[in-house]
Amino acid sequence: MLRIIDPQLEGFFSFLAEQGGLRHPELHILHLTLAGPFRLLRGEGNDLVQRAVEDSSRDVVSVSCTLGEFALLRGRVGEAVVLAADPDRDLLALFSKISSLLLPHFSEATWIDRKPGERRFHVTLGSGLQPARAEAIVRGLTRSTLSSGADPRPDARRNRISPGWPLDLLRISIARNGALWREYDIPRRKWLDRSEIYRREEWADTLAAFRIFRGYELTGPQFECSGGVFFIADLHLGHANIIRYCRRPFPDVATMDRILVRNWNLRIRPSDRVFFLGDLAYGPGVKTAEEYLSGLSGRIRFIRGNHDREIPGMAGSDVLECGGLKFFLVHDPSEAPEDFRGWVIHGHHHNNQTREFPFLDTGNRRVNVSAELIGYVPLSLDELLTLISAAPAGAGYSTLAEARARIRGIDRPLPGSKMHETWGDQS
Repeated sequence: MLRIIDPQLEGFFSFLAEQGGLRHPELHILHLTLAGPFRLLRGEGNDLVQRAVEDSSRDVVSVSCTLGEFALLRGRVGEAVVLAADPDRDLLALFSKISSLLLPHFSEATWIDRKPGERRFHVTLGSGLQPARAEAIVRGLTRSTLSSGADPRPDARRNRISPGWPLDLLRISIARNGALWREYDIPRRKWLDRSEIYRREEWADTLAAFRIFRGYELTGPQFECSGGVFFIADLHLGHANIIRYCRRPFPDVATMDRILVRNWNLRIRPSDRVFFLGDLAYGPGVKTAEEYLSGLSGRIRFIRGNHDREIPGMAGSDVLECGGLKFFLVHDPSEAPEDFRGWVIHGHHHNNQTREFPFLDTGNRRVNVSAELIGYVPLSLDELLTLISAAPAGAGYSTLAEARARIRGIDRPLPGSKMHETWGDQS
């Protein structure tokens, strides 16, 4: 199975389990099943399963899915309340490969594994439930009390997840007799035994390998050849809880701050212009904005966010014209003028509302440069213009990575675009 290591999702499922009165053995560790339960043929050993895991994940460093709606599934014993998961191509390829390798060696298997392609990917909230109870739980999930986060705990609303959430999956677990036995770290190509599976140090190393592969952690300078203009929003330096709320791939706030600052300085030259669209730092004990800015390279135009304190030179919004396009720069897109006919570049909406506020929305002419959506590295104006010019009308792309992968004809950002600027606080 693909074990889900996500504090936000774990908190939400814990909240729902309490609401539904779910207890062991109805609850499970959060996971997506790849195969099983099964028994191997007589004489077949555990090494066969391990080889299948290694071989099937050889061409990937992570797989992912998109979370959907809650539903009911009929299990081996009773009903199960599940959250649907839409797999990406890498997850489907992993599943297909591991099924083809293992299926010939099963002496017993579920009907799903006996019929390749029949598995419906999902995360189980509770199983082995009587039908009436399972139906009541699903109905409860749609009540206004849950949808509005009405719970005495102050963070209940933030615990919520919504359809469309992406979820990265970095480890493949093998369970034997109902307990975790071994776990394969996909980014590091490393097996972990039971004593290592839950070690924080191991998970930190997993995340580091994942970040570097995805480009979320730069390992060397990535400057534009002739300088440039860049955008980014919502660094949230010092904000420990943002790691959980937005599923940022960092083990702690100190690591997050170090990498975000380093990414910035490996991308931005002192002569480059950066439009920072708000929410620089947040939380108790954070440094002042001036202290953080002093460690960031470039000529920074600071657009105020809802978590920012006023400092000299800060603006409420700005306007930029380039390549025949006009851009309104603001933290919260709801503050853009209703009669503005150009593109709005904004932050504020992180990766929890990518259906409404994706990275690139050509239909509404909006660009969301919140740090999570652009890979924690400032986005160049050259690349943005390239993506806008090549994207089909009415298209939407949740993240910069998705836009790069799906927009045809994109090779690399257009170099050296010329820019005409209009400055001024429009707030």
